[in-house]
Amino acid sequence: MKRKKSEKSAFTLIELLVVIAIIGLLATIVLVVLNSARAKARDSRRWSDMNEISKAMFLYYDSKNPNIFPDLPTNQNQIVAGDARLSPFLATVPIDPGSGNYFWKDRIAGASATCFCVYVQLEAGSGWAVANPNGVKKVTANPNSGNCCTQ
Repeated sequence: MKRKKSEKSAFTLIELLVVIAIIGLLATIVLVVLNSARAKARDSRRWSDMNEISKAMFLYYDSKNPNIFPDLPTNQNQIVAGDARLSPFLATVPIDPGSGNYFWKDRIAGASATCFCVYVQLEAGSGWAVANPNGVKKVTANPNSGNCCTQ
């Protein structure tokens, strides 16, 4: 028996729903992977910013006589965008891509002006990026809870 021209083969509703479900599952997996990559990219930016802040601190230190690092007021623990303390060594203070702020630990009582500590919490994995006279490195303990200059 011959088919009429009006009869066409088509996908069933079940087949279409299965394909849509598979596409949805794949899209979810891709979004999860992309969010992880975004967090790593923000952390990479934080590391770069910490290195720039550290270099500016040392340039500031070398330009002063006697050699001292800049200090922030004791009631302020965030490095605010537009802060001119590191000018001309750092044209603009970078803004953290997540929270918007990098943090400054004020020198503890009796600490010399030859110490600085700037830190930010990392997203991908646990820990903190810390810039101090010993360099820029990752620590697991919150830098605000101890002597950040020696970490």
